[in-house]
Amino acid sequence: AEAVRALLAAGARPEPGAVPARVHRRRTSLVAETPAALALRLYGPGEILDALVAAGASPVSSGAPS
Repeated sequence: AEAVRALLAAGARPEPGAVPARVHRRRTSLVAETPAALALRLYGPGEILDALVAAGASPVSSGAPS
């Protein structure tokens, strides 16, 4: 959790930009998963998810990637 807070303090974006359509054409199995959804899926609710949401990431409602 401390590493996530340090990255956010250094300017890391809690919500990355959208993947360009040209990338989707090349990668048919590309899964768009937000950092908050990834944190919830891997670590469950806790400090990492809280730090991302506090920094402006969209909160996730379930463990399933959106």
